[in-house]
Amino acid sequence: MTGAVIRLPRALMLALSLAQGLMLLGLWRALEAGVWPSQTPTLNYALFTFALSWPTLLLFILEAGNIRRAFALASVASGLLVLCGLYVGWQASPIDAFPVESLVAVAIATWLVAGFKALMFVGPLASGAPLDYGTLFRRSWRNFLVAGLAAAQTLAICLLLWLWAALFDVIGIEFFTDLFSKDWFLFPVLAVAFGFGVLVFRNLTGTIDGITALLEGLMRLLLPLVLAVVAAFLAALPFTGLAPLWGTGNGTALLMALNALALFFVNAAYQTGEKSPYPPTIHSAIATGTAILPIISALALYGLYLRIDQYGWTVERSWALTIALLFALFSGGYAFGVVRYWRDWMVVLRHVNFGAAALIGVLMLLVNSPLLDFRKISTASQFGRATAGEAAWAEFDFGYVRDHLARPGHTAMRALHEASKGQDAALTARLSDLLSCAATTAYFCERQDPLADVILRPEPFPVPDDLHMALGERDRLYRELRTRMLVRIDLTQDGEPGYAALRWLPNGESLSGSYWVKDEDGWDSWPLTLRNSSEIDVSELADAPIAATEPPLSWQDLRIGSAVFGVSRTSRLTAAWGTSEAPAPSISVASPADVEPP
Repeated sequence: MTGAVIRLPRALMLALSLAQGLMLLGLWRALEAGVWPSQTPTLNYALFTFALSWPTLLLFILEAGNIRRAFALASVASGLLVLCGLYVGWQASPIDAFPVESLVAVAIATWLVAGFKALMFVGPLASGAPLDYGTLFRRSWRNFLVAGLAAAQTLAICLLLWLWAALFDVIGIEFFTDLFSKDWFLFPVLAVAFGFGVLVFRNLTGTIDGITALLEGLMRLLLPLVLAVVAAFLAALPFTGLAPLWGTGNGTALLMALNALALFFVNAAYQTGEKSPYPPTIHSAIATGTAILPIISALALYGLYLRIDQYGWTVERSWALTIALLFALFSGGYAFGVVRYWRDWMVVLRHVNFGAAALIGVLMLLVNSPLLDFRKISTASQFGRATAGEAAWAEFDFGYVRDHLARPGHTAMRALHEASKGQDAALTARLSDLLSCAATTAYFCERQDPLADVILRPEPFPVPDDLHMALGERDRLYRELRTRMLVRIDLTQDGEPGYAALRWLPNGESLSGSYWVKDEDGWDSWPLTLRNSSEIDVSELADAPIAATEPPLSWQDLRIGSAVFGVSRTSRLTAAWGTSEAPAPSISVASPADVEPP
């Protein structure tokens, strides 16, 4: 019953949390020392998956009367994730041959979604509750809020420990700083802190359901506005056309975000779909707005089609298409309900959501299996295009293959390396460098200078090594929207030159840039934005006069021919880039998969 107090086996849950912390500590120590099982990725990834998933699933489903059933169901669900962990570990083999950060990030994200979906179904089965949509809906909100609040409590404990250590540091006692930085302290303490948070908040079902009701009420108020935005946007498109949308460089991402927001609010507002929470007039308007959501889905799919048709498959585009198809499934199902039942369209909501929830859970497992491996699909597509002559090997993005396609990309590069011997000396040398260097130096190990084709203005000049590395790392993330011109100029009027890095797509569109300045901590990067809205021909930038114009504030504008760039000092792109030999920090940027075709 909603709000009922659940009897939880407290000692067992805290013991599971402690055991989880110790398991993770042991695996972390092995990884740090480079000893077994860390040197066998297939086993190492599976063990990490088990240590993270099995105790966590139990924390969310254990009750005093279902211990055996909970252990059995958690073992089955965790076992499926462990099988995926075995495959992901195999994809990370051979060890240290290529970077695995992208592989690990995607695996963790998909396992979190799969675990969340598993809890929706395993939780009721473990407690003997009916497996109906109302139960799934209620438990999904509870699990989400309990996990979020437990994570927030764990973060608060981290901050308190930091404050504790800092206070004692001030008076010359460094014991607590040393203690709180030890892995043998942090892993068990933080694991128990999270487990204790789950225990506390699971006991507050009434409070959790109250928070859920509050959030649902807020989204119920906002849903008409969200659907009004959708309707107004679609009404404007016949007059503007699609070109401005694609010209933004992230049109598909915007469409998918709008689609996701509308679908989420519809679900939150109508909950189980048993009745409408709105007066008849507003409910009819919402039904109409819901019926047009498939148009947003169709536009997003069309944008992805153009991109894939032009540049082939990548991991990002594969994910984008998968998510867009799921959105189309939801919106299409709801629209069918509106057409079929009009004001009673909510009767289809529970059926669509129930099936889609199961489908999402299955998909999260499949993408970490050989049955739907986006890295294999991307490898076949990219190498197939180059082999067919649709892309030149000299311009082929081997950096992306190495960083994001894991074992399939590595295997394909080795095969190409062997095939190129005696046929293409430059390609063979480039692949030799990529295949022989350590995974931690992935992008910069290529013999080909990442800035070799960059235009240096107003005259050729030596690029500082640390700036060279920062720009190269940034271009590794942007790939197609990379740096094409570097202008050395003092816009800060402090007597020290800065560097304006201008970038655009191969077709000359999406002109943008960043201004790099050096301080005692390293390089800071600030956005450069075009102040004039006229069409700029990027081919003219190579020869057009360069000038620093009078600024509206303290920093000057950069003028190259008819293009005028202003430094946006309200949003710094990066933290300071240090001058040490450590890799530069990553820049948060939009995926190149979201850069639209013209």
